[in-house]
Amino acid sequence: ATIESLGTGEQKDWFYDRFIHDHRFLLAIAMTEPGNGTDKYIYPEGSFETRARRVDGGWVLNGRKRYISNASEAKLVLMYARTEDGVPLDRGVSCFLVPAGTQGFQVGGIHEKISQRLVNNAELLLDEVFVPEDRVLGPLHKALARSGDPEAMQYARGGNAEAAATTLGTAWAAYDAAFAWAEQRHQGGARIIEHQAIGFLLAEMATALEAARSLVWRAAEAVDAREPDAAKLISMAKAHASQTAVAVCLKAMEVLGGAAIMLEHPVQKYLRDCLSFLHSDGTQHTHHHRILTQLRREVAG
Repeated sequence: ATIESLGTGEQKDWFYDRFIHDHRFLLAIAMTEPGNGTDKYIYPEGSFETRARRVDGGWVLNGRKRYISNASEAKLVLMYARTEDGVPLDRGVSCFLVPAGTQGFQVGGIHEKISQRLVNNAELLLDEVFVPEDRVLGPLHKALARSGDPEAMQYARGGNAEAAATTLGTAWAAYDAAFAWAEQRHQGGARIIEHQAIGFLLAEMATALEAARSLVWRAAEAVDAREPDAAKLISMAKAHASQTAVAVCLKAMEVLGGAAIMLEHPVQKYLRDCLSFLHSDGTQHTHHHRILTQLRREVAG
């Protein structure tokens, strides 16, 4: 979506030709650094260690990223680097299209995780990596522009909507597993779904999931329509979906009882995966900060 909305015709042709014909063509988005996480959205004057300096015909990048999803498998990385010093990050960072195998660009250590293990997270190291001028994605210096800027890159909105939907999908899987278990598990002379304590847990889970899904759909609609409060709604959806997902998974664990902690049952995996959603694509507090900032702007007029 980022390349589709911000790329030039040549960039999109180059990307789609590879993406369509190579089923292993993965993307990675490289923002997080050892000393820099989602605080860059809250304090745009903060540090951003990866640097790009202009040279004849393009840019040379140096720096280090970490916790980057798909990093060790990606064939193309959307790399964020500071291109303008002495200004806040929202006016001094650009995005570069960096193919795997580019000279000076390599994968560092791969991080071990308790969840979402199918998606590897790894370090990326850049040592004098040359990127041609035509590989700058979107407006120069505006990669972290705030939503109020007319040139702001709004790709993160759609990405967070997708993250919220993914979170809920995992929680729905936990609910389905718990419901199926309650239908066939017998205790106290009846299926446990017939016991009010278990039945009401399932009712609460379904209600919470439906409410969260409605918010995700509302936020996605706002993004498509380019509504002015889309960023607020997306943060609301992501934060609420993440909290709801963890709560639903914990209730699913209650329904299954001792079976829930056994590795042969997937509910424990759903919980571990949902715990990671509390911190991916922006922490809960980061989204709460964005929501509050927008609410205050609305009140101030």
